[in-house]
Amino acid sequence: MKSVRAEKQKPQLQEQPGKRGIMKYAIRVYMTPHKTDSPKKPYFWSILKSKDTYKWCGVDYGWAKTPEEAWKAAQSRYREIEGGTQNDDGRSA
Repeated sequence: MKSVRAEKQKPQLQEQPGKRGIMKYAIRVYMTPHKTDSPKKPYFWSILKSKDTYKWCGVDYGWAKTPEEAWKAAQSRYREIEGGTQNDDGRSA
């Protein structure tokens, strides 16, 4: 699947101190609708984290009706992750 990102929706990196160094986060929104995967909410978003520039791990993901809603949902989820206690897999405890 090929994705096209709008200029305003480039992955945003946020650095957050962690137990083992600085944690980096990225938000990715796929601008190409995937109606076969999710007919009612065809726009996919994901949050990635990294302690190392070359190793990224998925933290959370979701689907939305529009790219704008996907972006807002991902930002909202990131704020929950950033402000809450996290397990080793990045999900809030």
